[in-house]
Amino acid sequence: MTELCSLIDDIFDASNLKFSRVNHDLVNTRSNLSFDVFSDICLICGLSIDSYQDEQTFIDVMLLKRRNAIAHGEDTFVSVEDLVELVDKTINLMRSFGDALENRIYLKGYKAVS
Repeated sequence: MTELCSLIDDIFDASNLKFSRVNHDLVNTRSNLSFDVFSDICLICGLSIDSYQDEQTFIDVMLLKRRNAIAHGEDTFVSVEDLVELVDKTINLMRSFGDALENRIYLKGYKAVS
């Protein structure tokens, strides 16, 4: 969070300058996208996490837990029906996040109010 505060200070101090600093460590999934990590990403992007609260179990159990089980060699069965649901919900979540981010950019919600 220190890096986030530093970035915000830089932005406020350079209101008349072109933004060109990219901190690649600012958005970090820590190798696994848990709901807590997703919440941090939303916070950094200035998006409300409220509309994603209902997806917490899906992200932490359906995606993260299964991903970890498969990655660690556990014998995990995913039925065709589960796979279809996983794909559909994941794509919908990604689209929703992308739309919210694009909306914030289009409406210039990242700008500080003077």
